[in-house]
Amino acid sequence: MGEFIDNYVSHCQNFDELLGEQSFTLDECYECYTPFSRLQRKFAEESPHIYSQEVILPNGELSSVIRQAEHLNLDGKVIAVFGVFAVTDKGIECLSHDYFISKHRYNEDDWDSHMQSKTWVKIEDFKAALEHGRSLA
Repeated sequence: MGEFIDNYVSHCQNFDELLGEQSFTLDECYECYTPFSRLQRKFAEESPHIYSQEVILPNGELSSVIRQAEHLNLDGKVIAVFGVFAVTDKGIECLSHDYFISKHRYNEDDWDSHMQSKTWVKIEDFKAALEHGRSLA
């Protein structure tokens, strides 16, 4: 396991045990009662360079991709991050707001104008995420 994920889960002594194949759902540590996502931690173990990236939230706070993925209970594996937008194998997820765009909707025409109307969106980051997502689809 990578150093990042080792440090991230150091308070959860049962991390290895709970990464078994039997279940990948939202759970909590039986020692510290911290909620976590087995699925996102498994993805973080596989791609620590992505999940350890820092994310600057709209309020100026720093977080990490894994922390936000767990907090928002993301379903997909994060492939790339552009500001607060994560391209996943399911679509584009916002790491600061509960906002998801399915990859089946990438080719809709009005994304730029729709997203520019949202005060929390940095449009350059969104456009980069959308372009990257489209290149993978």
